[in-house]
Parts: sequence; C-alpha cells; structure tokens
Amino acid sequence: MQTKNLVLIGYMGSGKTTVGRLLSRKTGLVFEDLDALLEERAGMSIPEIFEKETEKGFRDRETALIADLVREGAAGRVYSCGGGAPCREENRRLLKEMGRVIWLDVRAETVIERLAGDRNRPLLQRPDREEAISRMLADRRRAYESAADLVVCADGKTPGAIAREIVKSLEDNHYEDTGH
Repeated sequence: MQTKNLVLIGYMGSGKTTVGRLLSRKTGLVFEDLDALLEERAGMSIPEIFEKETEKGFRDRETALIADLVREGAAGRVYSCGGGAPCREENRRLLKEMGRVIWLDVRAETVIERLAGDRNRPLLQRPDREEAISRMLADRRRAYESAADLVVCADGKTPGAIAREIVKSLEDNHYEDTGH
C-alpha cells in the first residue's frame, strides 16, 4: 500500500481515534490526533479553548494547525481530525493536500449510544443533546462528502473491522498515491 498520509474525518464518536491507532499498527504509519496536537500547542484543553476563545477561536486554531502540518509536509502518518474540521472549505482543501481523506460515516443513533456518558465535548453540553447530534450530523454531511476520498460506514462494526476495510480498499489500488 502506498500513500503519503491517511486522514480520518467524521463526526465525534465515529471512531476516528481508535481506528487511527489500529491503522497505525497495521500500516506502520505514525498516529497523530489533531485535537491532541492542538491542545498541546495551545497549552490548554479543548473545553478551555471553547470557554476562553469560543468555537470560532477553536476553529481558527484548528485551521492554523492543519495549514502548519501541510507546510511541514510530514509523510507516513495517520491523522485523526476533529469532527468539525472539514466544515471549513479551506480545511477540506488542506486535508486533501495532507493525504487520503477517509470519512467514517455513522448514524445519529450510533453517536448517541457511543457518547452517552461523555461530558468532555463542548458542543454537546446542552439539554437537547440527541437533537443537537442529529442536526449537526445532517449539517456536516455535505462537508464530509466533499472532503472524502473514501467513505466507510462505521455503524455496527468493530474498530478492527473498519481498519481492515480501509487497508483492503487502499491495497486494492482504489486509492493510489497521486503525489499529494
């Protein structure tokens, strides 16, 4: 399998981090979580960034980080992106420059189940949590579709099965490296 980088996108709770770690082990690529990198560079957690700088401040930091990574030109990585990263057109363009963009598509019901006890997601700290998840997923669908080189349904599958499906798709030469 030849590819510069693999870039996992999808809604929060779709499995990007878990699948990314498995892909790293299966491919020998280095795993990097963009949210963790962003926290490291900011010197504060994502909830703190949202509190101090609002969502716009967080999104601006996210775009700057992605642009820095493209400029640095690192290869041999599996990147797990924040759920909202592909919502900006500039980010979609930059993510495609980073490598093969893989969308882990999930239904709202899957996200609701997976994130039932999670209190670390600023956008979900609200009384209408389930409705918000459904609405955000619908709103982001077009952005995910336009960014993705490969779409993998993550509903009802183990992270290992998803990782194997991605590797097989790449090995079947459906997504040859075009020199990005």
